[in-house]
Amino acid sequence: MTSDANDHCVGAFLQNLELTAGTKVPTLMLVTAGVSINIQEMWAFFFAICVFAEHLRDKWLDLELDSQVVHGWLENGSSSNPLPNILLVEAWKELQRINCHIASKCYIK
Repeated sequence: MTSDANDHCVGAFLQNLELTAGTKVPTLMLVTAGVSINIQEMWAFFFAICVFAEHLRDKWLDLELDSQVVHGWLENGSSSNPLPNILLVEAWKELQRINCHIASKCYIK
């Protein structure tokens, strides 16, 4: 799965499935408006896990990220910032619920 966050959207790709929120809208209209690009990337990851849950059930997931910071959060399981920690906890809960595992290596784009 590839997740992405930029000035115009948060989104993700899983095989031939595409998920986009806020395509071509101002950043201020996104759910993550006003927060760092790293938190937007973490939101995109969590958003994708929730939407693609049934496709990810009982699978191992290769993950490709734009953000080295988010990669570190996922690798360490925590952040010094409370917002990413909330998203991490919720993402791990959802991954456990669907029995999905992240491959040992995440890739940075």
